[in-house]
Amino acid sequence: MATTYTRIKNRRGNKIDLPQPLADGEIGLALDTREVYIGAGSQDLLNTDVQVTPFLDAQSTVADDLGNLTSSTTNNGILNFNIAGTEVLSPGSNVALAFNTTHYGLPTGHPKRTGGLTESDLVVTKYLNGMPTTYEPSQYTLAFNGTTAYLNFIGSNIPEVGSKLLVCKWTKEQITDHVRQRASWEATDSSVSTYNKWQYGNLVTNQVYCDVTTGTGFVQFVTAPEKTALLTANVNDAISTINEPATYSFLGENSAIHPTPRPIAID
Repeated sequence: MATTYTRIKNRRGNKIDLPQPLADGEIGLALDTREVYIGAGSQDLLNTDVQVTPFLDAQSTVADDLGNLTSSTTNNGILNFNIAGTEVLSPGSNVALAFNTTHYGLPTGHPKRTGGLTESDLVVTKYLNGMPTTYEPSQYTLAFNGTTAYLNFIGSNIPEVGSKLLVCKWTKEQITDHVRQRASWEATDSSVSTYNKWQYGNLVTNQVYCDVTTGTGFVQFVTAPEKTALLTANVNDAISTINEPATYSFLGENSAIHPTPRPIAID
């Protein structure tokens, strides 16, 4: 039996020409005003338009968020950051980490800086034609020769010619904890309002996002003191740069593994 495909079209035309009312649940597109209406039957003899809660000064507010609100006295904004020690390397079966003379690029606050770095401490992501594939720790081995650390890939796990490897040396939990320490958020008492701001995996109140596949992240601040604390330089934690790094975009793109990030415009 042949399969028959039917194209379903919705009501469309100038706003003034749409049926009044549309049938209950019927969708109408006003081509002249670019509005969408959903019929409410004879409920009130009017069509119900699809509405968004009013957002006063939306353009200014969103532009300020994306621009990181550089005034230290301004509340409610987003700060971007780079994850310390992140490397982008060329492919090979035996790849040396670039930062090999200063504890593998790890600041003094890293728990594995003085030794014991293992495969599971790294997040290794391969980018081929801009598409990411994250390796499992079982797909490579970490070997050491003096002050140099090597990633050894075997067989089908060897990254292709033309690809790039991004190596992040922190877990998401470690990164968010270092953000917590910067912002002086509570570490142990869940009854304190700032406790959940940094808790990894808490989707309700968490204000820290980190992407270990690109070596970037961002953190939301809601008070001026939080922002001041977050901007304070600290060479001992997971954040190497904060407040709109030049080589990263708001979306976490790394210019070493992606095409040049597009500028963000607020219309």
